[in-house]
Amino acid sequence: MLNLENLELKSLEKQIYIKADDDRQVHFTMFQNEYLSEYDYKHCEFQHVLFENCILDHGSFDKCSFIDVEFRQCDLSNSSFKQTYFERVQLSDCKIMGADLSKSILKQVNINQSNLQYTFFEYSKMSDIEFNQCNLNETSFSECTLKKVNYEASNLVQTNFFKTSLKGIDMSRSTFIYPIVSNQLTELKGLIVNSNQAVDLVTLLGVKVKG
Repeated sequence: MLNLENLELKSLEKQIYIKADDDRQVHFTMFQNEYLSEYDYKHCEFQHVLFENCILDHGSFDKCSFIDVEFRQCDLSNSSFKQTYFERVQLSDCKIMGADLSKSILKQVNINQSNLQYTFFEYSKMSDIEFNQCNLNETSFSECTLKKVNYEASNLVQTNFFKTSLKGIDMSRSTFIYPIVSNQLTELKGLIVNSNQAVDLVTLLGVKVKG
């Protein structure tokens, strides 16, 4: 959690656009109730920043870095975060539907009670990640590297894990059905599931289970 006493309330629009492209740094700042749809934030560095109740949908955050950043009740839907770096980031009660986080690096990221349906994490490297009570239906984790990623009480229906190893990943406390994987099912090797999920996954092998 960020120490709010150290943050200064500012306007994001003024913070970004008064700076030159090679010096777009935002540190120790708090943004509240901002409405900035379809803005360009490429190559920005955000550090020790709080976003609260902000509308930032359809924006471009490509090649940004977010370190010690928190998003609360924000809308980041359909925004682009390609090749972006996240470390010690928390998102709570956010809309991130259809966002593109492909080819990004995520470390120590907690995402709580947020909607990430149709979001792309393809080709990303993710470590020490917590998804808690999230909607991850039809989200794509294709060709990702997952290390210590936890899915707690989340929904993963038709979620894409093509060419992504799920070894050691525990899905037993989430809804996990109809995953998209390769025909060889190699992605599922070492996956941890509950008994009901195991029955559902058996159908991927063409096996029929009699009651």
